[in-house]
Amino acid sequence: MLVYIVRRLLQALPVLFFVSVAVFSMVQLLPGDPVRSLIPVGDQTVDPAAYEEAVQRVRHQYGLDQPPPVQYLRWLGRASRGDLGTSIATRQQVSDMIRHRLPVTITLGLMSALISVCIAIPAGVIAAVNRNSWQDVSATVFSLTTVAMPGFWLGMLLILVFVVWLGWLPGPGSYVRMWDDPVEGFKLSILPAVALSGFSTAALMRLTRSSMLEVLAQDFVRTARAKGLAEHTVVLRHALRNAALPVITFMGLQAIFVFSGSVIIERLFAIPGVGSMAIDAIFTRDFPVIQGFVLVTATVVVVINVAVDIIYGIANPLIRVGRS
Repeated sequence: MLVYIVRRLLQALPVLFFVSVAVFSMVQLLPGDPVRSLIPVGDQTVDPAAYEEAVQRVRHQYGLDQPPPVQYLRWLGRASRGDLGTSIATRQQVSDMIRHRLPVTITLGLMSALISVCIAIPAGVIAAVNRNSWQDVSATVFSLTTVAMPGFWLGMLLILVFVVWLGWLPGPGSYVRMWDDPVEGFKLSILPAVALSGFSTAALMRLTRSSMLEVLAQDFVRTARAKGLAEHTVVLRHALRNAALPVITFMGLQAIFVFSGSVIIERLFAIPGVGSMAIDAIFTRDFPVIQGFVLVTATVVVVINVAVDIIYGIANPLIRVGRS
């Protein structure tokens, strides 16, 4: 097992390297000049020479006057030490900005993942066991409707119903972190967590149902029933345990949905996470913040996928020896 874990960790290193190259290259291709956006345009009309001198001075300060390969090597060297540079817009350390905001996004992601698992897996199991029944039809209609519903639209609908019409929950704009005030933080986080979990809940439900249907048709399930085992024992101990392997893989991919979806959801609900930070950085062409956000996001996704592969290897020993 240790050899399998080490092999998976070593395989992740080239992925992180190519991700860093892709992140740096894509940011360099973004339109606009972040340096000129920091200096008032009016200075150009007053004294063009002084304006250009100020632009070149700021560009040299951030190393933007160097060739792209040199910029990349310097950025990669600093990033490997945990230094993601300085924000052009706020003059703050990018690593400090991400460290303060990342727990908020992680909390939101954990809540959305918990909602997805608690709804999707039981619903998928019930739909598979009661195939073609009203439970199965209801679960199918719910999953198809939710998949077709964009997260931001679901978020606006939740705000309209539970904040504006019913007044049960506080509206966006007064976010409180969960560890500062658990009750108020939960009230402010439940709606964005539900909006963020919509797509993953529907997809996980469909995956659980199809995986359970496949396992329930296997010979060992029929043998377990022939032995006289209780139906709940057959479903939970035999069928669900074997059907959980693809579900585990999908739950690892859910991290991608969390970070990509949080960019819009955090903006919609005025949540100070890394997603809203990324939106602000894109608007201001703050390249160091954009690079830091994408690099940290990609690293988290790679680490989670490696952890899922390790869990998958524990659940299925054949994978560790390379037989499947």
